[in-house]
Amino acid sequence: MDIFASQIIDILLVAIIVMMAVNSRLSMRRYESKTVELIDELDQLAKTQAVKVKQLEDQLVMVSKGSQGVGRRLMNTEKKLNQTMERQSEMENNDTEQFSFNQAAKLLEKGIELNDVVGKVGITRSEAKLVDLFQHKEHESLEG
Repeated sequence: MDIFASQIIDILLVAIIVMMAVNSRLSMRRYESKTVELIDELDQLAKTQAVKVKQLEDQLVMVSKGSQGVGRRLMNTEKKLNQTMERQSEMENNDTEQFSFNQAAKLLEKGIELNDVVGKVGITRSEAKLVDLFQHKEHESLEG
């Protein structure tokens, strides 16, 4: 019986070893299956991220082009504004000169001396003489 018990123990040990090997193999297959699933999920996430990055790049390009267009329009508007301000300044200078000549003419009509008119109005002596000359010519043409 001793031999028989020894054979049974050997068979049981072999059966246990086989079961452990089968169990190990099944665990490895489950592990490999889970690994493949995780790799597939990571691939899908990478593809999704690549699509999102591409969309963001496209949006960034559109925003960049839009801001360049706005920048060009802003520069054109600034240029037009500067031109308008220059024209306005010129017009104001012209109006100031015209105002000075009109004021000089009124003062000369009142009989104020030429030197006093130059000092009050801010025109040159030659300009004041020219205004006086025009006034005399105008009076002569009205009288004659």
